[in-house]
Amino acid sequence: MAICEAFMVLELPPHIVFHDLINVLKEWHGKGSSQLVVMLCSVILHTSMSEVSMGESTLSTLYQVCQNQDYWCMFRVARQALRYGQYQLALRLLETLNHQVTSNGAIYFISCLKWFVSSQISLQSPSDESGELSISELDSAILSLTKAIRSIEAASKFSSQFNFHSTYLNLLLSDLETHRRAQCVCNMYWSCPPPAIGKIEGARTGDDLIRYGRLTEELRKCSADFHLLYSRYSSLQETLLDADTETHRHVKMLMERIFLMTQLVDSLLSGEKQFSDSITQEADENSAFLNSIKREWPNVTSFSDSHEVVISLQQIRALKAASYRLLTEQRLPLPRYFFQKLQTTTATINVRPHQKPGESVLMHAQSYLTLTVEGIISYSSSDHQKKVKKVSVELQSRVQQSGSASHGAADVLGKESPKTETNLQNTVKVVNEYFCTDFLLAFPLPGIHSVKIACKVIDCNDIHWDIGCTADITVKSYKEKKHSSLMKSST
Repeated sequence: MAICEAFMVLELPPHIVFHDLINVLKEWHGKGSSQLVVMLCSVILHTSMSEVSMGESTLSTLYQVCQNQDYWCMFRVARQALRYGQYQLALRLLETLNHQVTSNGAIYFISCLKWFVSSQISLQSPSDESGELSISELDSAILSLTKAIRSIEAASKFSSQFNFHSTYLNLLLSDLETHRRAQCVCNMYWSCPPPAIGKIEGARTGDDLIRYGRLTEELRKCSADFHLLYSRYSSLQETLLDADTETHRHVKMLMERIFLMTQLVDSLLSGEKQFSDSITQEADENSAFLNSIKREWPNVTSFSDSHEVVISLQQIRALKAASYRLLTEQRLPLPRYFFQKLQTTTATINVRPHQKPGESVLMHAQSYLTLTVEGIISYSSSDHQKKVKKVSVELQSRVQQSGSASHGAADVLGKESPKTETNLQNTVKVVNEYFCTDFLLAFPLPGIHSVKIACKVIDCNDIHWDIGCTADITVKSYKEKKHSSLMKSST
């Protein structure tokens, strides 16, 4: 074990570490502690990410060593293989484990991992001679990922710890589907020629791209899909308060990929080669890879002699090639947060006045309601990785059902029409893991009002995180004359 730790600390050249450890495993035949097996395999998997490719003999050696250990050790090695992107080894180990686990939740979780590995293998082994993925191979990857999502949804019935897993896999599925749609749109350049009336319509509307007909329409849909997917990744990033640094970097890498595709499609539609700065300023392999795609984008004129925007064949080919490269040349290992949380941060809130089950909070239309929101922040461990400094409490009030004509609120607001929606926000400091804030609300429009409260925590770096802390109450506003009728309608 000390040898493994020394290799990691000294950062020796990969080929020295790799071949020496392989020889040790071949002579050792897996006789020893499971912890040592996991560490040796982890070092080999780590070194295989750089210069050394893992051949069939190495895969067989690692698999045979794991077979001589217990199933927990086998799962830990499979988990490391997934985190380092060695899917062939992970698939062999998971197929063995799939027949050994007994609990329903574990069966579905192992099945989810196995189908995820199958989808990634489909992406990394294109059968086309040019090295490009075919639509059928993309469909195979999408089908496998869909099965992985169904498995994790089944596993979530036995445990509530799979919210991130389901959201993450659904985003990967949308990612693949959006890339597939983009590649189908690129193929339309040859299969759907511009209509004859397209140029006339473009001159009439002032939109040069209309003359390309359906191609323009589908490209604009594609751009909207990439923008929506980027916002969904951003929403996922906001929920990762308890995730480790590598997981944050992994999600940002996925966001960078979508951000680049968004810029490529938008530049094709606008006729200008303009790329914004990356969302991160880190100089790593991923940034270098994305910059290489930007440099290969054709620097051809996108305007004709009459200054009309032109969609060129070079740009269509470059867009298709960029999509293929992003899917096949980048490893997509599972992040650590998929298997382990460093901490669990929760917020428990209490809203006053209290609402009885099945009833609403009653108040007069001409009065004001003081709504108090208080809560407690709790951590799963005493060694907090990220400590909550403030809490942002957001309140939204909306009319669900109007119980009176609008003239009922005229006495309160005069000639002004009453508001049907109110949005308020307070930021409060956390003292001894406790916070409290008040809202003063008016409900001048008689009827039933829905009040939704959401809390976002703020860490010491002033970054907002959404930990899913919400509460709902219902308020029934009434005037004196209508009070009895409202009470009858509620019953």
